[in-house]
Amino acid sequence: MQLEILICTIGQGINNVPDIILPPIHEITYLISWQPIGVPAESIPKRLLQRADIRIVTTNRSGLCANRNNAFSEAQGDILLISDDDTRYTPVFFQNILTTFEAHPEADIIHFQALDEDGHLMKKYATKSFTYESRPRFTFFTSFEIACRRSNKLPPFDERFGLGSPFLACGEEEVFLHTAYRKGLKIRYEPLPVVQTDSRTTGTLFATSPAVQRSKGAVLYYIYGFTGAVLRCIKFALTRSSLKAGIKSFTNMWHGIRYIQKSNCQ
Repeated sequence: MQLEILICTIGQGINNVPDIILPPIHEITYLISWQPIGVPAESIPKRLLQRADIRIVTTNRSGLCANRNNAFSEAQGDILLISDDDTRYTPVFFQNILTTFEAHPEADIIHFQALDEDGHLMKKYATKSFTYESRPRFTFFTSFEIACRRSNKLPPFDERFGLGSPFLACGEEEVFLHTAYRKGLKIRYEPLPVVQTDSRTTGTLFATSPAVQRSKGAVLYYIYGFTGAVLRCIKFALTRSSLKAGIKSFTNMWHGIRYIQKSNCQ
């Protein structure tokens, strides 16, 4: 079974990628999907061009989700690990992924754990395995925690969401997984670390970012429909520290709901 690491990067971020790559491991390959945005091909670090286990593909489309979709379309591995240019790995992380997929041949997508730069769990994770349909409340997913079995049944990432999109800054993982679930793919969580990163996820900026607030409303609409989304947005707004903050966050979440409503009708 071959594990392929799908590293998405943009511009000068290509220079960060050599720090991610481990010495050659028989079952591991790397696919780098690069959005050059004017950076010449000569800028690609030579170390990336000297390894048979590394491939580099480019796309001129904008947005992180477009980059992830480009990686999906070019991938060749049996198991695909979603990655960015600020992640770090160990052989143990890769073995955790391979062993878990071998133990669960029914699983199409598996959600794992991430560590912060100090080696601590990046957020509060469940201590026991679960399936997507039985996931605990307040379970949140991040792209670099997700590995997939390569299949033409995998949905693309919704390019209305995510970094670089015009209106919705995050939420693409939630939409990706829910779309996969609707299509009948089997999704599960396993409490094993597979990546280390020092980056903050965009979703942690909810209190200060209108784009993140819009994304929350849009994701809730996508998953729960109009009435379910509005009720959840009201409930969430009531937990804000002040009436002004609650009204502001609800307004932004409402704009996210309407944005998806309108784009679905086009």
